[in-house]
Amino acid sequence: MPTSATVWRPPISPPSGAKRLPTKLFWNAPGRLPRRMAAKLMGRGQKNTIIAQLVADEPRVPSQGSGLLCVFEGKRKAHLGVLMSGSLSMRLRRGLPRAAAVAQLALAMSLLAACGSFSSKKEEPVGTEQPNTIYGRADQLLSKSSFEDAAREYEKVDINHPYSQEARRAIVMAAYSYYKAGKYAEAVSAGQRYLTLHPGTEEAALAQDIIAKSWYDQVLDPKRDQTNARRAAQAYQKLLQRYPDSRYAAEAGNRLRILRDLLAANEMTVGRYYLRQNNHLAAINRFRAVVTEYQTTEQIEEALMRLSEAYMALGIVNEAQTAAAVLGHNFPDSKWYKRAYALLQKHGVKPQEHEGSWITETWKGDGRAA
Repeated sequence: MPTSATVWRPPISPPSGAKRLPTKLFWNAPGRLPRRMAAKLMGRGQKNTIIAQLVADEPRVPSQGSGLLCVFEGKRKAHLGVLMSGSLSMRLRRGLPRAAAVAQLALAMSLLAACGSFSSKKEEPVGTEQPNTIYGRADQLLSKSSFEDAAREYEKVDINHPYSQEARRAIVMAAYSYYKAGKYAEAVSAGQRYLTLHPGTEEAALAQDIIAKSWYDQVLDPKRDQTNARRAAQAYQKLLQRYPDSRYAAEAGNRLRILRDLLAANEMTVGRYYLRQNNHLAAINRFRAVVTEYQTTEQIEEALMRLSEAYMALGIVNEAQTAAAVLGHNFPDSKWYKRAYALLQKHGVKPQEHEGSWITETWKGDGRAA
């Protein structure tokens, strides 16, 4: 019987018709192995579990220590070779010089590599799932409204298989799932990642729409900060510019009009506050933003009237007259024009357009928006 320090050398070549199975390092395998037993060579929960059956005519394994196992599967039986028995720690405890123990371990590892040379086919990493499997599981979670879990599964496809066919769509589906889960920051991040990597693909319009919706759903009332409204408006504007024929364009146009009116209302809210505080210059800046940027909103009539009011308070009569003239030309029946006309008449002047006014330049000098 070989001792724990004996090296048993495997055959130079595997049996005829055999194929190499995965190898595994066993430390401190106790006792003698019986003649017939199943030796599990791969860990629990892994994809493939290989069983080697020891038969009567197999060489016996040393009764002590551990070994490096190299297995060949033949037509009727499996050949088990113990390259080196006895663990390194056991050798050190028994007083074997450290250098010699390390040398024997290195020899064992080189023999183990030799076992692998019998196979020319590269093995896949154990436990790696195929991208279509992960993608399918994500689809199932999405159908069950488990949006956040679905998003994580879609991200696994992109992380583990970035060059697969499923990876590209998995990114935009992760963005969609995060949006449905209310994780807007994650949805925007995933959507932007998709547009960075695949800007001209079929799903690019969807990614842009998800980004815009994520900002849109966080919009607050006109009296609050409108940062999200501005970001949503920019995202929808970009969607209309880059993907005008997409299925998302119609909704984008409607929501953009709502956002622009909301932003204009916010400017008017702040401008009125400054006007009440007699901070006329600050108020003019707010009303001017409405006239120059949001001319198609319903806030434009009041903005022109408030400009006329603020300019008259500062004694800048020509600008006040121009604002009232443009207002009367475009909205002659507006209540705001009647108020502006009455204000000018109170000071002995009438609405009149003046050359050189920024309002004239903005509205082409004929009372119409530029």
